[in-house]
Amino acid sequence: MTSTISYDKIAGKTADDLFEEYSVEDLGDLMTRLSADVNTKKQKLKLLVGNKYRDLLNVADDIITMNEITAIENEQLMKLAFKRSDYNSKSLSNLSKFNAHLNKIQIQKVQEDNRPAILRNVVHDLNYALIALKHNLVIELQSSEESYNTLNDFPGVSLNNQHSMDLDEGLDYYQPVSTTVSNGFVLLAKHIYLIKYLFQDEVKNQPKLFAVVKYKQLCGEFNNLLESNIIRLKHEADSDFIHNLFVSYLIANEMRPIHVLEKILEKRLANFKSLVTTKRPFQELLSYVFVTIQFMNFIFSRIQVSISRLQNATGPSNWIQQTSFQKWSKWLHKNPTLGSENGIQVQYKFEVGSDLIDKVEYEDTMKQWKKDASQLLLDNFNAKFDKSSENLTDLVILLRYALISFKHFTSLSTLPVGHENIVDYLIGKWQKEFLIKLTTKLSEFEKIGNLILETFNNEELINSIVDSSSESCLYEFDDDFNMGELLQYSGDKSSNDQVFVLLDVFKQDLKSTGNSIESLRALSSLVLKPLLSIDDYEDDEFWVEVSVKLKDILNESVNSSISILNKSVSSFFDKVSSSLEKNRLEVSNTRIFYMIRVLVQLEDKIQLNEFYETFSIHSNDSNGTRIELSELIEPLLTKYFKVIVDSTFNTKYASKLESLLKKRFEPSKDYAEFMLWENILDEKPIPTTSSFEYSELLLSFCSDVISNSGKNYSNYFVLPSFEKVRQEIVGLLVSKLNDYVNFLNEAEIDANDSATNSKLLLTYADCLFTKFLLSTEVPDDKSHTKFVKIFEPLADADYRKQIAYSILENYKNQSLMYYPLSV
Repeated sequence: MTSTISYDKIAGKTADDLFEEYSVEDLGDLMTRLSADVNTKKQKLKLLVGNKYRDLLNVADDIITMNEITAIENEQLMKLAFKRSDYNSKSLSNLSKFNAHLNKIQIQKVQEDNRPAILRNVVHDLNYALIALKHNLVIELQSSEESYNTLNDFPGVSLNNQHSMDLDEGLDYYQPVSTTVSNGFVLLAKHIYLIKYLFQDEVKNQPKLFAVVKYKQLCGEFNNLLESNIIRLKHEADSDFIHNLFVSYLIANEMRPIHVLEKILEKRLANFKSLVTTKRPFQELLSYVFVTIQFMNFIFSRIQVSISRLQNATGPSNWIQQTSFQKWSKWLHKNPTLGSENGIQVQYKFEVGSDLIDKVEYEDTMKQWKKDASQLLLDNFNAKFDKSSENLTDLVILLRYALISFKHFTSLSTLPVGHENIVDYLIGKWQKEFLIKLTTKLSEFEKIGNLILETFNNEELINSIVDSSSESCLYEFDDDFNMGELLQYSGDKSSNDQVFVLLDVFKQDLKSTGNSIESLRALSSLVLKPLLSIDDYEDDEFWVEVSVKLKDILNESVNSSISILNKSVSSFFDKVSSSLEKNRLEVSNTRIFYMIRVLVQLEDKIQLNEFYETFSIHSNDSNGTRIELSELIEPLLTKYFKVIVDSTFNTKYASKLESLLKKRFEPSKDYAEFMLWENILDEKPIPTTSSFEYSELLLSFCSDVISNSGKNYSNYFVLPSFEKVRQEIVGLLVSKLNDYVNFLNEAEIDANDSATNSKLLLTYADCLFTKFLLSTEVPDDKSHTKFVKIFEPLADADYRKQIAYSILENYKNQSLMYYPLSV
């Protein structure tokens, strides 16, 4: 493949050398390119020489014409002079002066005739100078960009890192615009000013002249170049550059200094507004504001010296020498009041209105700009706030993001927002919104409670849920259990249960609340730590006050969180308890089992104590009263168990027990259990078991308590909240048996009847068996009192113990059958 040969590689080489190093094909391609380049250069040279030559010919023609006219005039004057001259040397001197004056007039006429050509040339020079300035500026900006990219190639160094503690860490790598290019703006502005000053008649009275149109176009391009560089500068290293841009704008537009400053601020504010709407780091935005203020202060501090230099004679007199006007100076119109005999030395007073900027006027201008910049910063913060408002931790991170950014630019913390500074205003606004969102998040438990109550009050829905649920959902109590099993709507089994989803969201909200409070506590300490500030302004007391405010917000958030959480949870349990009390007689066991299951799962899922501990750790001023969820749930569960047991007993078994006891002492009633009894030496019978009919009733009662609608709820009764209810129902059974003994005592039964005595012992055995449900210890002597009154043999303590041990042995063998009443 043919390679391209560079010209610098063949310089000074002979034909033999070339044929030794390169192929004929490469040399042929080289000759073709050389020929094309030579032809191109020739054409450009012809055009250039032709254009300049035409101008030279025109000027030469004018000079020849001027010389001819001068020669004719001189000849005529000489003839006239010699005709009347008396050869007086004084007269000859006057004639010499007259001749010089005549020459001056002729030169001025030529200059006047050539003003359009001179204007075209100085405008051409302006165009060339502007192109050259743009080119040099682009080269320097590219060089600066390469340095920037090189910096980013180093591991661990990134100027785009928003979490960097020092945004200005790459300033050493930043290459500001060179003094040559910076001064080039001023020289170009002087060139523009001189054209307008020296050719003001053409510019004003001949607007359609091509040179004038081009001049105005170049002035617009120059102003655009000024403004584009004014808005892009972001480093304090560019202070000298922006000062030159200010001077250039001042010269080129002949504006008052204060108006130029206002223009600069206006352009930078417009650019800042566009930056605010983009995804720029907050610290970068603050840097732009900070640098703008520094620029303005720098310009204001040098304005007096700058204007003095422009207005002094030594300054403006050199403008022509500094610019391309120097080569056209002899063709410029000589004004006797402004020029000299030895060529053009234009002297004038550079007028820019008021020489200085009034300090009060400057401060008012900066104050208004700072207000506008503050509002834009707040707009940016609000936009980020809206995006982060769904997550409390993100809100704290956003506040940290803003405050640490201000920590790098402490002087900007005084930016005005109404009657406050921007940092205090920002913290106040954030606090208000944070507490509102905190309230909303923690109040989500009300949605859970309302949905549970709605389900609890819908009998048909609960039956549908239970029927469609797996058997395991009725007895599994663990953290991994999917509550959706219990709370799915019928006909929509594929969708996630609303309560389960809300519970998960609520747990996440509690976690988010804890994380946000932890982050807020950390932030209150972080703002006190020293940072490598870009700003020289230090105000430790200010950041101490900020830290105090953050701690106040922290304490308020903790106490508010506890209060809101307590209120939300307590309200739910109050509603649940109230609902049970109002509908006690109408509530089915299925609904009660459902609510027990939900309450137990709530206690496992929410784990309030963990969050209370989190709140307390993060605040030393936490004075909110804690809610023990178990203290709310246990009494409520006890009530539900009591309703289940009482309703089951009262509905079916209270009357059965009473009927059983009444029929027991009927003469026709016989019991096979007597055949199983043992006798001691004195022929006293010892019951070995409770009555079959009572055991059957007791077993049936236990079975009905733990099951409902074909579902087994036995595991519910292992909950501690059932213990009190168990003791109460067993006590009730014992009481029923004892009450019947009292009835027999009042009925004065025949104590000598053996059948009656056996039935009394059987009833005594039933009573002992029931008491063993509560305790497997042999009852004390007081437990037999009522039976001794109507059956004298029971007064023997040894006899009673033998009966008790016999019944206890029987109870131990079959106690599991009487779950959940047995221990």
